[in-house]
Amino acid sequence: MTRNHTILAVLLLMMVAATATANAQSDRSITVKVPFDFVVENQKLPAGEYRVQALHSDRSDRMLLRREGGGAVTTVFTLPVRTLDAASESKLVFKRYGSQYFLSQIWMQSADAGREVLIGRAEQEAAKANGSKRLVVLAQKQK
Repeated sequence: MTRNHTILAVLLLMMVAATATANAQSDRSITVKVPFDFVVENQKLPAGEYRVQALHSDRSDRMLLRREGGGAVTTVFTLPVRTLDAASESKLVFKRYGSQYFLSQIWMQSADAGREVLIGRAEQEAAKANGSKRLVVLAQKQK
């Protein structure tokens, strides 16, 4: 087996393990309909309904975004962010620069800590080009 095949096999195993872990964490997930294309770190994702899950119960610095019905899947690295009051609802917070949207924060209902998405190069460039930003909040889809 060549080195490239070994690396590919390891990456595939990591993806399978991440998916299995995410499925086991279904109690720590939210589903939100995002009506616009958006960027996470430096990856552009299409509009649609997304499930957001913590990858690990003991280490939630990585979140998994999966588009319902197939398609887009990405892992997001995050940092903790706190609030004085527990979130009244699960939600995603986006920053908008011009016509571009960037995932900024992930909040789970009844939690006083959320997750802040790391800023990618695309967002840095959009902020420089457009200056001001607007926050857009999307709450969890009602079932």
